[in-house]
Amino acid sequence: MEPETMMAAAEKPGAALAALEAPLRRRLRLAGALAALAGLTWPLQALAVAASVQGWADGTLTFGTGAALAALFALGGLLRAGLDARAGGIAFDAAERLVASERARLLAAEAGRVDRAMNSAAFAALAAQKLPLLQPYLTRYRPAVLRAAIVPLALVAIVLPLSWAAALL
Repeated sequence: MEPETMMAAAEKPGAALAALEAPLRRRLRLAGALAALAGLTWPLQALAVAASVQGWADGTLTFGTGAALAALFALGGLLRAGLDARAGGIAFDAAERLVASERARLLAAEAGRVDRAMNSAAFAALAAQKLPLLQPYLTRYRPAVLRAAIVPLALVAIVLPLSWAAALL
């Protein structure tokens, strides 16, 4: 991060983190979108279960229909697992890149200093212990924020045409 960016980031809380994330924003959004898409597969599974139960209760469930609904349920589960895994992989790769680039930037900046304002223990703690703490934030929190913003609204949009009362809940 450039000194001008650091000064601007220090003026607002969270701005330094946003400045760190900036080069990875596109990858993190992709990971969040895939995580949200994974969260939207469960209505497909709920449809398969509801149709199975209704067919069973009505006595109209045939072996072929039941097998197709079971396959739809399994496909939804596989799709969800695949999307979650891909989202996690993208977010983890982005976090690894960020930690590696920031560690390299810190090493280059410290190697060029003559005054050694930071002692070696503090520098080692920052490079080896504190930078990796960004990984859980980038791999779990960032995709979850996007998922939490998209999935509830999509579920309301799915349920609203069927029941406005259920959509309110």
